Amino acid sequence: MAVGRTPGASELQASEVAVIHAASRIFAALIAGGRLTNGNQAGLVRSAVQMALEIAREAESRIHGAGELETGPAAGEGDILDLLDEGPRQP
Repeated sequence: MAVGRTPGASELQASEVAVIHAASRIFAALIAGGRLTNGNQAGLVRSAVQMALEIAREAESRIHGAGELETGPAAGEGDILDLLDEGPRQP
């Protein structure tokens, strides 16, 4: 069964999807670390999104500051999370 878009919903950009993926991983790690309580879910979600945005901004700054990556996915292939999953690059 295919899932369609909700009428009137906006389409997310690839960078927004990457931040959502990172935030969900951060949120899951916070839950696994025992940080979730009955009253702090909204705060943890905000914190996870903020951390994901900070990671994305820092990565963007370093990637563009270094004249783009020498290796890795071409523009439009994969996302920042793919780069993060690969780990540090050796010079």
